[in-house]
This record gives sequence, C-alpha cells and structure tokens, in this order.
Amino acid sequence: MTSRERWTIYPLLFLSLGLGTRLAIVPTGRFAAVKVDDFEAKRVVCQELIIEDDRKTVVIHLGRLEKDGGGRIEIADASGETRAAIGTQREQPGGVIEISNSQGETIVTVSADELGDYGRILVRDVGGTHRRVTLDARVPKEPAPSFPVELRDEKP
Repeated sequence: MTSRERWTIYPLLFLSLGLGTRLAIVPTGRFAAVKVDDFEAKRVVCQELIIEDDRKTVVIHLGRLEKDGGGRIEIADASGETRAAIGTQREQPGGVIEISNSQGETIVTVSADELGDYGRILVRDVGGTHRRVTLDARVPKEPAPSFPVELRDEKP
C-alpha cells in the first residue's frame, strides 16, 4: 500500500469506527439522570426544579400546580415542611404569597380578591380557622368580619 493510499484509507477507517461506536458510547434521546458537580447555562427549560439539601430533604420546589397549570415556588424548612409559597391561586385569578406556621397551617396570605382586581392581606389565628386581620384595598359593600386595624407611621 502506498503512502497516498494510507492517507486516504486510515482516516476513513477511523471515521467509520468512530461513527459506528458513537451510539454505544453516547446514547441519543432522553437521559434518565445526569450527575454533575457544576452546571452553567444561559437558559434552562424544564417543567419542575427541586433543590435538596445534603440529606435529600426538599428545601425549594419550583413547578406548576397539578390541575390548574399555574406556576408555584414552595420554600421549606430544614424538616422539609413547606413554610412559604409564591405562585398563582387555584380557584381565583392573580398571584398569592402564603406563609405557614410550624403546624403547616397557612396563617398569612397576600393575594388578589376573587375577581383579581384588588389586593388583600389576610392574617389568621394559630388554628387557621378565624380571620384575625383583613386588609382589603377595595371598599366593601358590606362590612367584612374583621378586627379594627390602625395603621400609623412610627418614627424610630
């Protein structure tokens, strides 16, 4: 075999061997799991993002509501219990911020009203059943069952 033939045959041989083993080494399609130490990207598109601590406890969960499809971010404490959430409301238009106590009961809610037109802050008692304070941006037609709240500027 001449030198000229070697310069033609051997590169083609290695190219064909590389293409033939490519599928065995790097599978195509979706990966079940990828573990890396560092990941850098300008844009990530996914349906759900879960951040865990060293003990595999979920501390932050970004995803969508199961049935309604709206987005939601849930922040958990060290035990994995959700203590704060930001997202869309299930039955009403507009966004919502919820803060829970150590029993998992929602005690503070910042949200839009039923029509999505006005803001509302709702503070519940420890049992989570009775409203303690309701601040509503609109003037209701009927007085809402709430305790009087005095807002004042306190100077340090």
